[in-house]
Amino acid sequence: MNSVIDYAGLFPPAGLEMAEAIRNYAQYEAGEWSWALGRFIVPISRLPEMLSCFAELPQNWHLSALAGADPKSDLELLADFNRRHASFVIDSVEMKTQSVEEINQARKLFPNRFRIFSEIPIADSPRPLLVALARGDGRAKVRTGGVTPEMFPSTAQLARFILDCVKAQTPFKATAGLHHALHSLHPLTDEPQSPSAMMHGFLNLLAASAFAYAGADAGIIEAILEENSIESFKFEERGMIWRGRRLDNKLLREVRNRLFFSFGSCSFQGPISEMKALGVL
Repeated sequence: MNSVIDYAGLFPPAGLEMAEAIRNYAQYEAGEWSWALGRFIVPISRLPEMLSCFAELPQNWHLSALAGADPKSDLELLADFNRRHASFVIDSVEMKTQSVEEINQARKLFPNRFRIFSEIPIADSPRPLLVALARGDGRAKVRTGGVTPEMFPSTAQLARFILDCVKAQTPFKATAGLHHALHSLHPLTDEPQSPSAMMHGFLNLLAASAFAYAGADAGIIEAILEENSIESFKFEERGMIWRGRRLDNKLLREVRNRLFFSFGSCSFQGPISEMKALGVL
């Protein structure tokens, strides 16, 4: 789980003000579990607002910047920001792409120094989009939930996405809905009348990605994504086990380097606290 949780406190359901999100990230970076902390996620359009919140700029914060509706304008803002503020490292850009054409346009627009994550739809087979991303050294971004039940992909759709990423050799990150370690039923917001839905678990997603990389078929991947018992997972010095199936640390390192990059969460303490309560950390 090294650097696996990208902090997205600015986004729903947390929706924090910039100053509070920044204070949180600084606290997490200095805390006991900083090794699990990934990038601070910020819209490119809000970079000036972010800078205004600092009396003194921190050193070597890693940011992932979200592009908006005008990528060309965003690129100019990014280039200017990187020139002026060496304290921050923006090496990742996240953007929505719906087609192979849009993926190719993004590849031409942004320089190679940026790691581009293209959020793609997965209701239908995403393989053509993943192949296009792989051809241009791109990365995928998958939305695993939201604030309404219909925003959650089915287990079969998510399993197909993971397996297609393995086949296309396309790394990916996940966003939205991964509030809990295991697949389980929860309210989607903190509102009193919030609807509930079965949420995908970040531990399920990590394990499913690792077993897919190791060659497991769709049936196994779907079963792992729907696993709701922590007793089915065991973590040892040499690796991890799910229901008697073992993966060693060498393969797990390869998965993090070549397939599963990170997941965005509006809470950092939530995933850490839940893993501690489950006895995993």
